[in-house]
Amino acid sequence: MDYQQLLADRTRLMEASVIREILKVASSPGMISLAGGLPAAESFPLEIMEELMGSVLGKYGSKALQYDASEGWGPLREALVPHLADRGVTTTADGVLIMSGSQSLLDGMGKIIISPGDYVAVEAPTYLGALQAFNPYEPHYLEIETDDEGLIPESLERVISAQRVKLVEHLRQPRKELIIGSIALFQRRPFHISPNKSGLADNAGTFRNTLDPLRKIKQPRLAPGQEYPHEN
Repeated sequence: MDYQQLLADRTRLMEASVIREILKVASSPGMISLAGGLPAAESFPLEIMEELMGSVLGKYGSKALQYDASEGWGPLREALVPHLADRGVTTTADGVLIMSGSQSLLDGMGKIIISPGDYVAVEAPTYLGALQAFNPYEPHYLEIETDDEGLIPESLERVISAQRVKLVEHLRQPRKELIIGSIALFQRRPFHISPNKSGLADNAGTFRNTLDPLRKIKQPRLAPGQEYPHEN
């Protein structure tokens, strides 16, 4: 039987996951990949993680392993409230939603926000996983220019002034002093979408999604001429 004729129309816009293919290669022995956003395995604090898991199981027992509310385990959502406050996000546990990863979140956003023909503004280049998650919902993409410091606010203003943009997809880079290996990642310029700014009044309902995966990865600053140790 040709099962293809039974699939939903939107599957014609779905492609094999490039990220999955990258991870297949990245897991090959001897491969050091800079493409998949993979932290060095030796950097995982396994002893601390083991201690924390033991602490959680000791305090909550089997409840920590049981199915719970779909929005996420209550104690974890409560613990994230002060963590988010440190990052300038004021909320309560009821405003926190736990997801299994960025792809499930992006797919959910596309499902509830994007209708066919809606405009989504993305940086050039942008996160490939976001495009793969959004494509089945048939948006039109608008390009936001970038430079060495990231998104150019003036380009964003031009884009959302010219079209009724439903969503701005933004990938935040870490602080300027963050260095991974010998690669420096620079701070993105601050920007905001203001309904009071000239030309932006019609975009007061624009959603903004910021992916911020590396904020908590940091290494100490180096003295002039000093280098991070490299493994042989």
